[in-house]
Amino acid sequence: MDFTLFVGCSREGAPLKWDDASNSHVYLSGQSGRGKSYLLRGLIAQLPNQGVRCIVFDCSGDYWQSSTLDTAHWETVNVREFAAQLNPFRRLPLSKQYTEEIEDVAARLSGIIMDAYRIKGNAQPVYLRDAAAEYLRTAGTAPSFSNLAEWICMEQGRARKMEATTARLRDLGRFFPGSGHGVDWKLREPGIKVLQFDTILDRAVQAVITEVLLADLWGEKLSSGNDTCPVVVVVDECQRFRFREESILTRILREGRKYHLSGWFASQWIDDEDALKALDQAALRVYFYPGDRNVCNLAKTLSSTSQQRKAFMQLVSRLEVGYFLYQDGRGRCLIGGAPSTSGDPAESAEDLEMC
Repeated sequence: MDFTLFVGCSREGAPLKWDDASNSHVYLSGQSGRGKSYLLRGLIAQLPNQGVRCIVFDCSGDYWQSSTLDTAHWETVNVREFAAQLNPFRRLPLSKQYTEEIEDVAARLSGIIMDAYRIKGNAQPVYLRDAAAEYLRTAGTAPSFSNLAEWICMEQGRARKMEATTARLRDLGRFFPGSGHGVDWKLREPGIKVLQFDTILDRAVQAVITEVLLADLWGEKLSSGNDTCPVVVVVDECQRFRFREESILTRILREGRKYHLSGWFASQWIDDEDALKALDQAALRVYFYPGDRNVCNLAKTLSSTSQQRKAFMQLVSRLEVGYFLYQDGRGRCLIGGAPSTSGDPAESAEDLEMC
């Protein structure tokens, strides 16, 4: 994906630009209120004029109203209305040559639901996967989560074993009624689509909708090949999600570059090893102040020696609101900020002999 991002300025006013066409994944991390959303809005606003289609999953409500987003290039959509157009049970491409079988659809949806609701036990995922696969063989042309729940309850023993799961399926049925014919991602049109989640307060439901929509978008991009714009997917509050090896979030980070699809992720501090491993594939990483408890953890992440760790702890501890540690493609760290900020000359990893 060939585009250039103006990330901000060093403290002495030098522009910080990033144009790594070989890896355009982005990860921003930091404590709430430190400037992540402000910076990310500025990065998003640069995409349409460079021929990029951007889809924003706005779980925090920070992106749907912004003076930095040109109204000529972006639209806001209520995700509840958008998701209702989608059939989550449709078979999606696994690659350019292969499409999901019924068992693949069942495994994908059961994995998403189990991760989002954190349903305990090893048996429930197997029960749901097998039940969904059996249901889909007889469901006809309009399967739905609500009908799947009713089908499970037709057999008393199965219903008793899956009581917790069927309650979740009925809840999801309100958002995916089963009559949808597909969403229009407009992948051939540069621009910004912001999916608003403000009418959905349940975080588990937000997670399911996000991953189901991302899977559909992924399938649409694979089906269209290179006959579309480059696509950037923005997921904020990504600490809420599970980055399993087979999840769509991990797949985007691992394989998206092949299909000109990039993932931009923003989060507060993350400790989960699977998430950190997946997000480590982002070439552009921006770190705002992580909170007092995580200063040492961030310094440890950025350093390879105890001397570097001490120096990075000093840098991280002094990060003011709006300033961030910017790690470029060559692994150098600079302190940057918005173009309007001013102050002392930029400190860098080179100045501190960290490179």
